[in-house]
Amino acid sequence: MSEKTFIPLSVPNFSGNEKEYVNDAVVSEWVSTGGSLVPKFEQAIADYVGMPRAVACNSGTSGLHLAMMMAGIGAGDEVLAPTLTFIAAVNPIRYAGAQPVFLGCDDTLCLDPKLAEGYLTQNAEVKDGRCVSRVTGAGGMVVSNHDDWAEHAKHLSTQAKADELHFVHDEVGYNYRLTNLQAALGLAQLEQIEDFIREAARQIGSVDLQSPTLSTAERLDYAKNQVLSTVRKVAPYVLVGVGIGAAIHNFIPQAFVEQVLGSGQWYAVPLATLVGAPMYADIFGTIPIAESLYAKGAGLGTVLSFMMAVTALSLPSLVMLRKAVKPKLLAVFTGIVTVGIMGIGFLFNLVGPLFA
Repeated sequence: MSEKTFIPLSVPNFSGNEKEYVNDAVVSEWVSTGGSLVPKFEQAIADYVGMPRAVACNSGTSGLHLAMMMAGIGAGDEVLAPTLTFIAAVNPIRYAGAQPVFLGCDDTLCLDPKLAEGYLTQNAEVKDGRCVSRVTGAGGMVVSNHDDWAEHAKHLSTQAKADELHFVHDEVGYNYRLTNLQAALGLAQLEQIEDFIREAARQIGSVDLQSPTLSTAERLDYAKNQVLSTVRKVAPYVLVGVGIGAAIHNFIPQAFVEQVLGSGQWYAVPLATLVGAPMYADIFGTIPIAESLYAKGAGLGTVLSFMMAVTALSLPSLVMLRKAVKPKLLAVFTGIVTVGIMGIGFLFNLVGPLFA
């Protein structure tokens, strides 16, 4: 009799930055449910799926449970479930007090959308809003386009603690929190997700990677979510930039700006580059500052060098790049970008007066 071959259910692929990120978490001594990697992982997932908010949890089951509660599912409700599935996908329905309705699967081994459409057409009505659970390995992620749903899900997943200092809990909560170590793995895996998808498609050989056809309403809804997400990210930088720009315009004498940052000063460009490098802001946040400096007499090249240094050479960005790029390569990158920024600054300071 031939020796039996063990076929694993799933094999992890740790070919990216998993070891480095996990080591960073261990060195920081934040290995439990605290630490900076969990919120970073949540934001990365939200950005990837095009949703404004994501809430990490310790399993797909807990993610589904939170999603049920946020959607208001309870006793007397029905939730569709595929006949071919694991019990973890059905248990949360019963946790919420609802009843599962089992429908058949299609060739993808997932719930048949035609059967689901037929059942819902006959037995349900459409209501606005959605809350979807995304599951990845030993953890879960709830994403929602309702900020209040996501905030409540986060609250419930962290024991519903309303007062961190006095341990006041305002409702029944759950210990559904993801650990910092799991988030480290999740971040590294997410960086490679497109490669994973392509490899899976290559192995299956029958997956259509063409973009799905979206209706006009779906496109408008997606566009609205993207616009709102961008506005939320950009607005704080714009407000800070407007404030700094107003301060420059009203309180810094023009003669001082011309003397220090004027196009005739050779050190203006290097100074603007060095001042901009420690900062971190969205490009939109630097525009009000740049306009005020230029109006006060700063050289065009000097202003451009400041804007480029803030957005392309900021220390926070370099710290993040350090996790993915070796020190020598990062040093070469920084040097090339610095020389390029200063070169452009000197050039525009030279030719700027010709167009004044």
